[in-house]
Amino acid sequence: METCNYSQEMNDEHCKELLIHLMKTYGSEITRLAFTYVKKKEDAEDIAQEVFIKCYQNLSNFRNASAYRTWLYKITINQCKDFLKSWHARNVKPLDLEKELHKLGVNNLEQQVASQSDNIVLFKAVLSLPTKFREAILLHFYRGLTQAEIAEILDIHPNTLRSRIQKGQLLLKKELKKEDFEWKTN
Repeated sequence: METCNYSQEMNDEHCKELLIHLMKTYGSEITRLAFTYVKKKEDAEDIAQEVFIKCYQNLSNFRNASAYRTWLYKITINQCKDFLKSWHARNVKPLDLEKELHKLGVNNLEQQVASQSDNIVLFKAVLSLPTKFREAILLHFYRGLTQAEIAEILDIHPNTLRSRIQKGQLLLKKELKKEDFEWKTN
């Protein structure tokens, strides 16, 4: 996929086409990633819209230093962190996570994570982790990003990321023990 460069003659039309492609390719993925932070469907959708607005506004600045996916993930995570610091996030009581998962549609939310009751327990346990561990676990295990990509997205050293993944796994196991969760291997 080409980049959007303002020195091109068709720049505006080219940028719009590129944005439409990125929205179609990554739109639901970005919404699901935002949901793992904000835990409310409507807020996740709003954040996804903001991400693509920022994307469009900054397409000319994209340096190809990373893939579009990595760039969009970084924007999404930053938008989520900004949202979580906002008055709205701190003062508006979140709805029941169970209802939010149902509203989002179990099949739309990472089928491999939430399609069975055990997987719902696992997903809820992941969502209950502190943010720095949750984002490392989700990006690594559920999104399948490499450690180098995740370290770039989170702007942390790769060794710090490895520590967060290990600590996150330990916290997850501890949380799942409380639920009498049994690991099933395929």
